[in-house]
Amino acid sequence: MINKLKLLIKRLVGKVVYTYTYLKNNISTKYKKIKKNKSFLDLILSILKQWKTSSLTILSIIFIYYGLGAFISSNINNTLNHNINIDKKNSRYATHYLIHTLKSQIDDAPWTPSLPLIFPASILDNLPNFQLGSKDAARYFVKKMSAIYLDPSLKNSGQLLDYPANIWLFSQDKNDKLSPGSAKQYRKAIADLTEFSKKENIRYQPSLTHLLSQLKGINNLLAKQNTKIDKHALEHKSDLFDIKADDLFYYTQGVLYTTHYYLLGLSKDYQDLIVENELYDETTTTLKIIQKAIELNPTIIKNAPLDNTYSANHLIYLAYYIANAQNHINHIYTTIKNKAPKELNL
Repeated sequence: MINKLKLLIKRLVGKVVYTYTYLKNNISTKYKKIKKNKSFLDLILSILKQWKTSSLTILSIIFIYYGLGAFISSNINNTLNHNINIDKKNSRYATHYLIHTLKSQIDDAPWTPSLPLIFPASILDNLPNFQLGSKDAARYFVKKMSAIYLDPSLKNSGQLLDYPANIWLFSQDKNDKLSPGSAKQYRKAIADLTEFSKKENIRYQPSLTHLLSQLKGINNLLAKQNTKIDKHALEHKSDLFDIKADDLFYYTQGVLYTTHYYLLGLSKDYQDLIVENELYDETTTTLKIIQKAIELNPTIIKNAPLDNTYSANHLIYLAYYIANAQNHINHIYTTIKNKAPKELNL
């Protein structure tokens, strides 16, 4: 694939260089001839005669810059097998995995939702929506944790992740003041989340309460996404071209990407409790289902009517995996809740 891409780039660059050289030599020769007659008007007319070639060259350059640039920068970072080494007794894997998901979309790749039109990635819709979904899910979980731990670093991180996602380097607010870019604010949120992960003296609520609260939060987030999918599929099933289907598809995959890592972190933080309740296989199955949903990669996202024999509905495919994951999470939640001590009033 890389070799084919290199060959394509080489050929396109060669054509541009050839066209540029042709134009330069042709116009230069005509300019010398016209210069002898000292006619500036003839020079203008001569250049105008080359408008077809000039237009073709400009269009070729635009195609190469945006088309090839967008192709190269459209790689979605949705890797799920990343290992995180934490040398700490009180590991808080869930927190560290949230930090990883944010960094993977903000530090390890350009934050494309805020890029202006001069950047090739600005014409994309898959990568920006995936990044938005991943960031919004991280914000949701950070705020859930903030409500449990009542830590100022978590609270500040959640507020920073509320910042608008479409601001590039800076923006002018209503008071005519310059506002920082989205990526800069999100990096501050990562720093606050990292600060929380290093704190050792945090006032914890009962760990069982924490786990059940987070499982319920995950289920609510997945239910919210499935509601969005069902509503969109119903309202736009008759559209000849549903240009918003892929936006929702990749946004949902971004949500699932962060959810997968967060659930994985919780399963490690509460490994003893999960094993004790014989829920290890159930948890592993849930993670595999979410992984399959993230790995869905159709060439064109379709939102065909459910009774259509010849066309698929990829949004419904995604909703099926989400609903399946919800069933397993509900089973884990119910099993732990039923075995919880009565004094916890769960």
